[in-house]
Amino acid sequence: MDISKLIPLGRTDKVLKEETEGLDPEKTEEYEDTFSRYRKIKILQLIVKILLYASIVTSVASAIGLNVEFVASISSYIGTSVLIVLYAGITYLTKMYREIFYVRREILINSEA
Repeated sequence: MDISKLIPLGRTDKVLKEETEGLDPEKTEEYEDTFSRYRKIKILQLIVKILLYASIVTSVASAIGLNVEFVASISSYIGTSVLIVLYAGITYLTKMYREIFYVRREILINSEA
């Protein structure tokens, strides 16, 4: 079972592939490349988001006086401010790739019609 089929983007991709099954492979190749890049940058964004949240939780826990050694070592190594900058940059790239993906999908749908 492909886990990407459980999310809305994966289900949409599955339906689109079923509808455009008879099209020329050259037309669908650009869409597949764009979809792959968007999915990879989205995964990277989620990883940085998790690290950012862990860093913020560690900062709050340290302020309260709790000892969270594992998360503290990661957050002190990377730094919360660096994570914020990374997250902002990756979010921008994700939005850019998402728009390119949507345009490619619309072009593919219109060429099929």
